[in-house]
Amino acid sequence: MLSCVIDRFSEDIDVNLAEGTSQNRKKNFKDYVIRTAEELGLRLTNPENIVRWDNYNNYHIDYPTLFPSGSVRQELLVEAVFRISSFPTETMPAASMIYDYLQSNGESELIEKYDLAPFNIPVQSLERTFIDKVYALCDYYVWMRRATAAGLSPSVRIARCKNRIT
Repeated sequence: MLSCVIDRFSEDIDVNLAEGTSQNRKKNFKDYVIRTAEELGLRLTNPENIVRWDNYNNYHIDYPTLFPSGSVRQELLVEAVFRISSFPTETMPAASMIYDYLQSNGESELIEKYDLAPFNIPVQSLERTFIDKVYALCDYYVWMRRATAAGLSPSVRIARCKNRIT
């Protein structure tokens, strides 16, 4: 199975709720994300960009770190899409790095006490994710060609393109 090739840390959470999602459900989801961040003592850094009835929202949430690193973003990115059904999907286990550490050190009591065991979650298949990335590269290529034709400098083209796709 191809999906076994990806085992990585991600500071992004992508949520995709099927098309036909009611305005009320969208609003409730957005309120839930904001409330949960606040309850965890985290800070939403872009509240002015959250539109409660929109089909897409991008939540930037700061989290504290003990060891700042240039290789890991210092914010959690939650992207919510309410218009496209993911297909195909499969069910995969999700586990935290904390669980992995505790498990490797025989700390099963802490895992149980804090409910840190892995859980199954429906995810978009690896093949679909691959196709999405190919399309993103195509979009990037077309946008860069248009920016070049418009006479934008290389640094401006790259900066603007990064802002479009991240």
